[in-house]
Amino acid sequence: MNLPVFDLTGRTAIVTGGGRGIGKGICLALAQAGANIVVANRDTATAAETVREVEALGRKSLAIQTDVCQSSQVEHLVNQTVEAFGTLDILVNNAGGTTIAMRVPPLQTTEEIWDAALTLT
Repeated sequence: MNLPVFDLTGRTAIVTGGGRGIGKGICLALAQAGANIVVANRDTATAAETVREVEALGRKSLAIQTDVCQSSQVEHLVNQTVEAFGTLDILVNNAGGTTIAMRVPPLQTTEEIWDAALTLT
């Protein structure tokens, strides 16, 4: 079902942790809505499988191996996305899986708290 209000045609999305689980589901849903997808994942095999499924939906997709705990890798992720697609419109921060970061207001989250939240996955 394609609802005009959810039309993402021509948009580009990065989904961290997009290789499996909720992240993969988000990738596929955004692709069904028309978005091109960058799958940011530590595991290249699962990321590649998500890319294949996105492309089967008729969208462009790219897997970029990324550890979101490494700021240089995140910077590379964004640069590669813009280089490949010319834009970055949507960012889904799906990587991680703990409530550590939820106990601190977002603007007070330090890099150490962020790292702790992400390394437990």
